[in-house]
Amino acid sequence: MPAPMDQTFRILFIDDNPEDTELAERAMRVESLNFTSRREQDAAGVTRALGEFVPDVIISDYSLPEFDGLSALRLCRKLLPGAPFVLHTAALSDEAAVICIRAGADDYVLKQNIAHLPFAVQTVLERRNARLEKRVVEGRLGMLSRAVEQSPVSIIISDTSGAIEYVNPKFLQVTGYTKEEVIGKNPRILKSGKQSREFYAGLWEKILSGEEWRGELENRKKSGESYWEFATISPIRDDCGAITHFLAVKEDITLRKSTEEQLRKSNEHIQEALSRAGELADKAEAANRAKSEFLANMSHEIRTPMNGVIGMTDLLIETGLNEEQREYAEAIQSCGDSLLTLINDILDFSKVEAGQLVLESLDFDLRTTLEDAVEVLAFKAQEKGLDIVCIVDEHAPEYLRGDPGRLRQVLFNLIGNAIKFTQKGGVTIHVDPVEISESSATLRFSVADTGIGIPEEKQETIFSKFTQADPSTTREFGGSGLGLAICRQLVQLFRGEIRVASEPGNGSTFTFTAVFEKPTAGEIKPPPREADLSGIRVLVTDDFKTNRMLVTSLLRRWGCRPDEAPDADSSLPLLRKAVQDGDPYVAALLDMHMPGMSGADLGRVIKADEAIQSTRLVMLTSQGKRGDAERLAGFGFSGYLPKPIRPALLRKCLALVLGREEATGSDRGLITRHTIAETSRRRLRVLVAEDNTTNRIIAIKMLQKLGHVADAVGNGREAVESLKRLPYDIVLMDCQMPVLDGFDATRLIRRADSGVRNPQIPIIALTAHAMKGDRELCLDAGMNDYLSKPVSPQCLAEALERWGARGSRVGDAAPLPPHALDAGLLDFDREGFLERAMGDPQLAAEIAAVFLADAPPLFTQLAGAVSSADPASAAKFAHNLKGSSANMGGEKISRIADEMQMAGQKGDLDRLSELLPAAEDAFRSLLAGLVREFHLPDPAAPGSPSDFLKAENSANF
Repeated sequence: MPAPMDQTFRILFIDDNPEDTELAERAMRVESLNFTSRREQDAAGVTRALGEFVPDVIISDYSLPEFDGLSALRLCRKLLPGAPFVLHTAALSDEAAVICIRAGADDYVLKQNIAHLPFAVQTVLERRNARLEKRVVEGRLGMLSRAVEQSPVSIIISDTSGAIEYVNPKFLQVTGYTKEEVIGKNPRILKSGKQSREFYAGLWEKILSGEEWRGELENRKKSGESYWEFATISPIRDDCGAITHFLAVKEDITLRKSTEEQLRKSNEHIQEALSRAGELADKAEAANRAKSEFLANMSHEIRTPMNGVIGMTDLLIETGLNEEQREYAEAIQSCGDSLLTLINDILDFSKVEAGQLVLESLDFDLRTTLEDAVEVLAFKAQEKGLDIVCIVDEHAPEYLRGDPGRLRQVLFNLIGNAIKFTQKGGVTIHVDPVEISESSATLRFSVADTGIGIPEEKQETIFSKFTQADPSTTREFGGSGLGLAICRQLVQLFRGEIRVASEPGNGSTFTFTAVFEKPTAGEIKPPPREADLSGIRVLVTDDFKTNRMLVTSLLRRWGCRPDEAPDADSSLPLLRKAVQDGDPYVAALLDMHMPGMSGADLGRVIKADEAIQSTRLVMLTSQGKRGDAERLAGFGFSGYLPKPIRPALLRKCLALVLGREEATGSDRGLITRHTIAETSRRRLRVLVAEDNTTNRIIAIKMLQKLGHVADAVGNGREAVESLKRLPYDIVLMDCQMPVLDGFDATRLIRRADSGVRNPQIPIIALTAHAMKGDRELCLDAGMNDYLSKPVSPQCLAEALERWGARGSRVGDAAPLPPHALDAGLLDFDREGFLERAMGDPQLAAEIAAVFLADAPPLFTQLAGAVSSADPASAAKFAHNLKGSSANMGGEKISRIADEMQMAGQKGDLDRLSELLPAAEDAFRSLLAGLVREFHLPDPAAPGSPSDFLKAENSANF
């Protein structure tokens, strides 16, 4: 391929005068042209140069010792016809010039006009490149035209009124019409009269709205013969998005429909067909084995473009798209993920059948693997209102050695199926030890649901390939029919068995066993630390341009300095030059399959070169094989990820690779997607016990923003019952609640006969007090720590970090801050409230709206209790108002409510009456601040939902 103008090109000078050649070269360098050159002066030398040097342009003198410029031109046109030819001579008659141009010369420049030569060279090269590009475009257009013309399906293009503007030959062949008979006509000429008017009205309504229509049509040929078609009709839009035409792609399914009709009428032949099925099955099995071997080798070819589709769509969604564009991009992303899942199922099954699938041997955390599998599917369960619980027996080992990815795949299939076939109730996952020795562990995994169940006659067949309990094409639940077949194959690789117990209408329980090795205590490696990626120089080597673009775009977004190379021959010089320049590449991301030298071989070359061997290597492959991890670690690779590339995994992998202490060697093992899963921060399941609605919402939102899962209850009794049912990691316990307060609830939880799953679960108190002695009250009740309201995200995160590890950590709780002085208290602490809302204005507005609905009636109750001389009720209402107001940033009303609570507890009605007006002013100021900040309806406005000013006790308020 000739060199583009911005790259170095080759010039062959045909001239017997070296001085003239030197002048020509100097003139072109003045114009900043990049070239290499060679000079010849006779026919033999020119012939050799055309074969060896292969010039991009030829510059020839006309007067030569052995032959003239015309002869040189003819020789060059014969041996290298595509190379531009420029005559460069001291004198050339007009007649000779015309002869040379007609013979094929592209231009001529007199030597006395040497300054014109660079322009002439640029011009002829641009013409040459334009001709080549034109040929490429014409070739592509021709290919597309041939594809349409030679398509085995009928293709019709019509305008928006239905007038036909184009039909391909297949359409004419199927219908029997000529092109002249259909162009300009409406497709109704094909109507058979078998479809109703409403059918066609629905079709037109859909395509005119911009949607695609798909369906079957019974039409009529020119001869009157009926035939069936499956049609897809799509709108064609112009650059502005307006519909200009409709494209119909129609497949003749007459034979299929005829076959279906014959089958319907020929049930008596089924037995004969079944008798032949065994014989055909043997042949099909042989064909399947050949197919499986073929599919197993297709992984690279399929995943490479899928990587581009999914990766570039991820990047596209991150750009500034309008709503319609984002909807289209997300649809592409969803379809790409679905297609990738299907491809993975097919390839996995084909690998199993071809005997190419083996398990990896990696150290992993059993509970983290289970949590990851459950967490990914939890949102689907939540969408259907299902409970999902995972219970691991305390005697099951924490660390195992095996293949966590394939274990997770089995669990994904079983849990996903359980959720899909369950409408109410829930899904429970149990893990129990079967046999534990010093070196191995056999575990039993069970996934139980409360779904529709499976008939007994179907329970064995569902593990066969392409088989489902409901095989009809109209079935309610989709799927490829490969999931359970793959599960059985994988469980067999785990040296286990899988079975199902089910009864229609009463749910199903899938159980499988698996055997794992047990790493010794000394073999369990601590997780690698992560490194900052800012400014890191990274080289991306991949022969697929889209992959390079995707990865370099991601790296730039993360603050790296990426460069790219298409192959090993380009990569090595870049690595060595970077070292010479004093700015070496810290990491290199290599593709496994490239022309010439593979990524694995390139890695071995890099690690063998002392100058560049410190570069950390990460392999990115679309055709990974079991055993690759161990092999690549031996070559000196630090990381290994499969394609399609997931941005989050790539970033985490690179950060972990760069955080390793050693630059080479494999003693720490490869960073893989499984390593990444194990090093991810553990997500906690937290129970929030809080009777105030606003405080509950704030606590749950904070926990969710911190990456944890949270449930909430309204009193201590509900907290104890929840701890009996579900395995929580931490409890956030409000101290003062109805029915059972936080202190008594904690004492009950700590009792051995409480019935809760973990009597020693860490309990963190949430208290609106910060007085001396409060710490002792919490600890004496059995709480582990406490936080004062309003709780800041930082303090909450630190508390969860202290107590979120497996088992509670004994240590002093963080000291509570003393009461702030009354002076300087704010009516509405905007910054403090937004901080508690994790800096999310939308979340803050939602919480404020809840407070504006709930707090005014609460204040009315407080005022009513004061006017009714009921100090105990006033203390209770003041306590609730104190905590919720503090969370909302109402420092002043919270402080006054605290004093009113203490006064109510002492029965001091005079003090309560004295504080009420100040509380009213501070409360009004807080409400006004929230209304103003978040543009919410004023609760004091007539007709508002919380029209508390019209309450019966408005005189006191």
